[in-house]
Amino acid sequence: LPPPAEAVEEARHASAAGLLDVESEEGHAACGRFLSALEAAANALSVEVAPRAYRSEFSVNYRALFPGEARHYRADILEEFSADRSASIWVNGEKFELSREVIACGGRLQAAISAAGAL
Repeated sequence: LPPPAEAVEEARHASAAGLLDVESEEGHAACGRFLSALEAAANALSVEVAPRAYRSEFSVNYRALFPGEARHYRADILEEFSADRSASIWVNGEKFELSREVIACGGRLQAAISAAGAL
């Protein structure tokens, strides 16, 4: 794995918002490498994993992507919080509207990941 800062710099989107480029193939791959390095660091440092009981409410497809209580960081989740995305997403043919709070949290998550890469 590349150093986390290098991977996040590769994934950083050249926007004023400082969001990560998770939509291009290269940006998505770089973000994935960073998230893998972040997860490995958290495991190596024995960082406590937050409860993930809410996953039991996920659909079968999402439970396959996020099994058990492990972290399972995924770059594709960040795609929903790109600057040019709408406030709705489609999951298994069903449209869901994202609340302002969810969109704000997604933006903060992107900013936090970007900042973590600068450490």
